[in-house]
Amino acid sequence: MFSNPLCRHMKGIFVRDLNVWYLDLNLAFPALSPILRKLFNTLAVKFENPIGMVLKEMQKVVDERIQIGSTEEIDDFIDAFKRQSSEAEEGSNKRSTSLTRDEIIAQCFLFMMAGFDTTASALSFVTYLLALNPEVQEKARAETMAVITEDSDWTKLAQLPYLDAVIKETLRIYPLAASTTGRRCTRDTVVGGVSIERGTYVQPDVYSIHFDEGIWGSDASEFRPERWLSPTVPSSSFLSFGLGPRRCIGYKLAMMEAKMALVMLLKEFRVVRTADTEKELSFLGSTTFSPASVTVQLESLRDS
Repeated sequence: MFSNPLCRHMKGIFVRDLNVWYLDLNLAFPALSPILRKLFNTLAVKFENPIGMVLKEMQKVVDERIQIGSTEEIDDFIDAFKRQSSEAEEGSNKRSTSLTRDEIIAQCFLFMMAGFDTTASALSFVTYLLALNPEVQEKARAETMAVITEDSDWTKLAQLPYLDAVIKETLRIYPLAASTTGRRCTRDTVVGGVSIERGTYVQPDVYSIHFDEGIWGSDASEFRPERWLSPTVPSSSFLSFGLGPRRCIGYKLAMMEAKMALVMLLKEFRVVRTADTEKELSFLGSTTFSPASVTVQLESLRDS
């Protein structure tokens, strides 16, 4: 997988400075968005920008698959999108379900972007906070040891509420996809006394919501997984995966992956801080962000 040239381009998208001038320009002047998008896509391919190169590859693959049609040898999500388009053309609900060529390409690009390194980044943040909060780590380990035995299967992961709380609390503090939760208004509306015209892009201020003391309490800046064990936490206040019908399509998969990795880690090792552990993390990325480095040490529980 790591010899695939797309891997290099994807790293080029994610591992870069958070300050990107054309994204700031796009946010400052939404009316220029269509022009900036067209200009960026043209220049991105011409100058081999990572985003442009990935889009170019997606266009090539989708066009080839549309030409050759479905085969028994290949049956993946591109075929699923194509079948959805075909079924929509035959049915009566074409407007709401059919996918155009550009929409299929956009979905492929989204799958690549959303699935590249995000769970690994989340786990990096979790291990950092577990190293800084050993009492939390021991609670999560005790729960894991009590529930997950040698003959357990993945369905047991649903019986780990505290570990689930650890992951969610981490993503509350480090919402690594905070800039991807924007939505386009589909009709004129009024929200909180503010008029929003159809076609306007709305970007929630995820960080302010995630650290709002009116929502989370006076300890909103602290890492406290116990807050998730209370039924009083409003679902609309946690936006790490977005919200509503357009919530991240990989939400459940990401949570399951993170839990499985942490179960294996906690059953074998203790995560501890060292003299080199960062006092504060610095970040890399643009569409999503990840820690520039996390320095912790693993101590084998078998040697304890």
